[in-house]
Amino acid sequence: MQPQLISEKTCPFVQRAVLILKEKRVEHRTTYVDILDPPDWFAAKSPRGQTPLLEVENQVVLGPQAICEYLEEAFGATPLMPKDLLQRARARGWFPRADQLFTTFDSLQKASDEAAFREHRRTLAEALQSLDGELAGRLWLTGDGSRFGMADVAVAPLVTRTIFLRTWFSVDLLSHHHHVAAWVARLVARSSFQTSVPADFQDALLGRIRSAGGHLATLA
Repeated sequence: MQPQLISEKTCPFVQRAVLILKEKRVEHRTTYVDILDPPDWFAAKSPRGQTPLLEVENQVVLGPQAICEYLEEAFGATPLMPKDLLQRARARGWFPRADQLFTTFDSLQKASDEAAFREHRRTLAEALQSLDGELAGRLWLTGDGSRFGMADVAVAPLVTRTIFLRTWFSVDLLSHHHHVAAWVARLVARSSFQTSVPADFQDALLGRIRSAGGHLATLA
């Protein structure tokens, strides 16, 4: 039985899981639901309305990082975690760091006025500057920097969102961070990344931003 991911289309956490499955070439299904009007069966699988969830052999795994670690351990081909224990711990540490970036991005897209928007943009720029320093002399964030892996998976959804901002709103967060920009180019070239969100992802995210009616919507 194929593993099934269930989530909302713009959820950054499901993108991580899809990316892992595609890197490992695991056949799977992804079902997207409207989290504001979910189908009746969804409540039985996720009583608190959490996304994403992973269904395997009629059992449900909840928790974004738990899903990623399960997929890494259950499907051994193309390991994404380093062998070294310290490097593995450091890779795990990227998950909460990336989650904070997603929260800031969410705040930016919901900012009600220009002042709040600028503040959240500044916070993201500072985080990207820190990331730029960590990527100096490295190809990837994971392990010794020579191979794509789990730390890159953790941060990858932010790349999708920065590209979206640049495409739709001419908000460029990457131009002053050269190591990050080079890493993004390598990430975007991977077929797994290119197909890690649904075809209408940008339309779905744009719809959410417009419905929120914040400052970002005025820039389109």
